[in-house]
Amino acid sequence: MIEKETIDLGREFVRASFSGRQILLTGITGSHYYGFPAPDSDLDLKGIHADSLREAVGLSRPQPAINIEKDWRGCLCDFSSNEIEQALRLLLKGNGNMLERIFSPLQLFETAELKQLQELKSNYLSQRFYHHYNGFFQKKCEEYTKAGSFPIKPMLYIYRVALTGIHLLLTGEVVGDVRVTAAEHGFAEISELVEIYATTSEKSNLNEGTSGRFVARWPLLQEKLDQALKKSPLPELPPGEDLCSE
Repeated sequence: MIEKETIDLGREFVRASFSGRQILLTGITGSHYYGFPAPDSDLDLKGIHADSLREAVGLSRPQPAINIEKDWRGCLCDFSSNEIEQALRLLLKGNGNMLERIFSPLQLFETAELKQLQELKSNYLSQRFYHHYNGFFQKKCEEYTKAGSFPIKPMLYIYRVALTGIHLLLTGEVVGDVRVTAAEHGFAEISELVEIYATTSEKSNLNEGTSGRFVARWPLLQEKLDQALKKSPLPELPPGEDLCSE
């Protein structure tokens, strides 16, 4: 479980680094959200903001996306935020990054806008999210194969993204913690990788045998992701697209 001090540090960093705009939400994502932080993991912070009045009335050009990376009190903080209009458009297109920052249980700020976006879930959830999770899964598999080594972090990301997608399509629930989704969908052996990663470095490698065992399960991940789309109770298109666009 993430320590309160880490959440407080993230909140302090965002407030100090992101002035002049209304912060609608900021969720902790990355390895802390995925359930496998390493001792040297940075703090990934993903937000949604509203432009200031000055930008809204055209006195200066709004920035649809903002990225700030800085060492803050000994912790590397990686913060990015999207303006609400852009965020909603991406959400309706099935962008899992937007979805996960809204439903991360590790929120820096409790706001009315966060609650509203969560309550609107049935308006923007759809089978479109399959394309995000499937595309990211396949991309990470290709990168791992080409790496020539057996890095543990990308392997965990491969399982994490596929299992989050499977769970979302089957249940409509957004769960980023790979320990939870792996146990529920038949990949409990992932706990072995999580335990190794928790005591090493982000740049650590697996041995060839261990890597081979987990690579051999990739086709089953793909099969389950494809089957989840076929069985999904989610609508093909987001039913509240017009409502969310207003």
